[in-house]
Parts: sequence; C-alpha cells; structure tokens
Amino acid sequence: MLEYDGLGRATAQVMAVSGVEQWRTTTTYDGERTTVDPPKGGVPTTTITDAVGNTSEIWHYRGDSPNPLLGYDVTKYTYTPQGRLEPVTDAQQNKWRYEYD
Repeated sequence: MLEYDGLGRATAQVMAVSGVEQWRTTTTYDGERTTVDPPKGGVPTTTITDAVGNTSEIWHYRGDSPNPLLGYDVTKYTYTPQGRLEPVTDAQQNKWRYEYD
C-alpha cells in the first residue's frame, strides 16, 4: 500500500498481511532533499538535487534512522555543462568516470 502527500508524492510504502502492518518505508521531502527511512536492516538515505533536478549527493546514514548526528557517508555526483554525468565519487574517494560519444 502506498500513501501520498498533497502533491501526489509517495510518502510511505507499507507492507501489510491481513491488514496488519509488517514494515514501512517513509519518504520525506524538504526542498532539494528527499529522505528515505527504510525498515530495520535497510540503509536510510538523503538524496540532494541541484537546481535542475540532477542528483548531486546521496547521504548514506550509519545509524538506523536518517539522523546526520549519527554520521553518514556521501556519494557525490558531478555533471558536464551539457548535463551528462561526470565523475561519481564515494565516501572512500573511489571515482567512477563516464565517457560519451
């Protein structure tokens, strides 16, 4: 089952059996930030977008909840002036590069 906000965005995904909730993933929206809080065992994340809607960072929280005070690892995304994905850099400074024809 999905729940939505007034703008039609999904705010919760609920798994229920015989009407009894088993787990829930919640999504909150705050400007350029979208935070996903999964069930226990999942990794909470916050995705930050730039002015044109491209993902610029994803924060992977170290705790069970999306709380920056508990620490997080960041994956950073950069783009060419044409809007193509360039290097992606993870928290350990590993880089993925892309080439385009």
